[in-house]
Amino acid sequence: MALTWSIAPARAELDQNDALDLTEQGKILPLEEIIAQARHFHEGKLIEAMLEYHAPHYVYRLEILDEHGQVWDVLFDAASGERITTE
Repeated sequence: MALTWSIAPARAELDQNDALDLTEQGKILPLEEIIAQARHFHEGKLIEAMLEYHAPHYVYRLEILDEHGQVWDVLFDAASGERITTE
């Protein structure tokens, strides 16, 4: 008899369908709310937005290009909307 284990990855990037499902389930905030929050920290053009799973949390990662050509990597807790870090 063989045992198989299903282990969720400690870190994974999720797609749009995952994000929609999690938003509808109330587990994460809509991306639009996170983008509005990000604009309080860095004005500029949104280059990319990703939803990632960093066990046990969902994290939005936004890349923002500011007026000086600097790219900012801003992470938000997807459930609370709290800014985690800016790189």
